[in-house]
Amino acid sequence: MGGIQIENKRKWDDEPEGIPIATKKVAIALNEKATILTFINSKVSMCSTGGPKLTAKAINELSDMVQVIDNQVQLLKEEQEAGNSFNNLKHHHTTYMLLKDALNKPLDGIIQWLWRHECPDDVEDQEKDLLQAVKLILTHFAGNHMVPIFDVFADQTGLLNFRWCEIYLQAHAGTNPGMVRYMDGLGLDLSDTERIVMESSSGEHKENVKHTEDDTLKQIHSSITMLKTDINNHRNAAFSTMCQIETFGIHCVKKETTLSKTKLNGATGGYIYQEIRSAEIPVTYEERHKWLKMADLLATLMNLLIVQQKIKDQLDKENSGYVFVSKSLRVQSVLGI
Repeated sequence: MGGIQIENKRKWDDEPEGIPIATKKVAIALNEKATILTFINSKVSMCSTGGPKLTAKAINELSDMVQVIDNQVQLLKEEQEAGNSFNNLKHHHTTYMLLKDALNKPLDGIIQWLWRHECPDDVEDQEKDLLQAVKLILTHFAGNHMVPIFDVFADQTGLLNFRWCEIYLQAHAGTNPGMVRYMDGLGLDLSDTERIVMESSSGEHKENVKHTEDDTLKQIHSSITMLKTDINNHRNAAFSTMCQIETFGIHCVKKETTLSKTKLNGATGGYIYQEIRSAEIPVTYEERHKWLKMADLLATLMNLLIVQQKIKDQLDKENSGYVFVSKSLRVQSVLGI
């Protein structure tokens, strides 16, 4: 057989950690066309076909201000592994087991089964909210409706209030006077503060990659402007507390939904952007097992929002003077604003 012959010695048995492949890429020009084919070995990560996208150029240009935790960073790999294992969902054991059982039920009997399921008395209130949200989401799914995942989540947990369809982002106007930005969805927290931005970059079947790249940058920028609003409104709070405040993004590309968070970088005064969870939205009965990842994404978001409530309460107390903060440790002193 002619063509490419690259020999790699196999060492499965004596090197269990991985297969050593020295050559990462091989580029070969075709004879008849001015085309170069690049062959990439199995150990090189490929870009996801769904989800947010940033070019290397964009990441490089943002690097002085925003640390983008990409898929080569161990921290993100750990988050991805936690998502693949449904770690946060498993903390809500009753919800996890109900969902696993529900996914084995026939379509024509799932609704009746869901609403005959009784929640144990010893389940905490937070999990009851998540359990109710999952039951309602599956009910809509079984009824062949467009799945109102985050609307149901917000309604049942009471942690958010979503506004939909080209919603004006107030934080953008506050940090960029004269500029107007509209979002596909906007989530307000319990204090009516903009906390989550939502972007939908494509339909179910076809993606415009350039549009996805633009929307990813737009979402990072919007997350930062929401954070800037918190900074401007809490100048007398402790900088260390402000560094714990997070804003969130939900980015839908085709059927994939990605949850991200943005926070201050305490070491540089810049920002850290990180994707936390990704899940594909099931749209057919045959895809129902994908609900586990989606439920884990929701459980992750719920946990983060609950923690943020406590941090925001501390931030407000510090800013008002109820909790004393030395002048040198305040946001305005550290950032010089």
